[in-house]
Amino acid sequence: MSISDPMNHGDDTQGQGEATIKVQEVTVAEGEGGDSPPTLDKAAPPSPEHSSLAEVKMSNKKLCGVCNENEGKYKCSRCYLPYCSVACSNQHKTNHPPDEPKPEPEAKPVSQSDSNGHTRRPGTVGAGCFKGPFAALDDSEDLRRLFKLYPNLSKILDEINTATLPPVDEYTPSGLPTTVRKGNEQPWNSDRGLQKGVKALRQARNSDGKDGESVREYSRLVLQILAQEEGMTTEQIIQKELAEENARIIEQLLNGDIG
Repeated sequence: MSISDPMNHGDDTQGQGEATIKVQEVTVAEGEGGDSPPTLDKAAPPSPEHSSLAEVKMSNKKLCGVCNENEGKYKCSRCYLPYCSVACSNQHKTNHPPDEPKPEPEAKPVSQSDSNGHTRRPGTVGAGCFKGPFAALDDSEDLRRLFKLYPNLSKILDEINTATLPPVDEYTPSGLPTTVRKGNEQPWNSDRGLQKGVKALRQARNSDGKDGESVREYSRLVLQILAQEEGMTTEQIIQKELAEENARIIEQLLNGDIG
């Protein structure tokens, strides 16, 4: 006959980190422990209630499909494989099989203006089927081959895009902008975000090795595709974009949006 006290089991603890479209690494730590005093013959087996509860908890958790250790909180947008962190996501992207080629849909010419010459505003029903100036990039086979040739290119572009977004501490948990700032630090706006994005792009283009080469090839290919789509040279496209950007800044100055 064995003498044993009731077993004490610690609750599972789990730490979660919030992820931001642009990328944050999430570390999941789980600990489980229990203490039981020594017995005269052998340790008492766990109660059926505790065993069934543990089985239910384990069955409800989906492990990371890459490391098979931590809980997979995120899913691959292409194959829906669960993963737990940015490191596992990057490893999965490197080993991800290529997508099957999709038949290209028939292009239907759609005018941005209606019969009255009114521009279709974004977010309206009339603009729902309108393709923007960068629609040609969505169906480019050359871009697909470029991403396969440089697997790290997608991550670099995500980092450049993240540089254009507001900092995490710019907003309170309720979603309202913060009012306390350090020194003479200016609040974030779209223009400052764009400037940071341009700086990040310039640094990426000038970096050494495959990363810098991939960004330079991506920039060249994008300009080439847009030039072919609009029947313009690369120089004309850049001049057009600069003119539109200057007009937008002048309009903001006149409206008092830029102080």
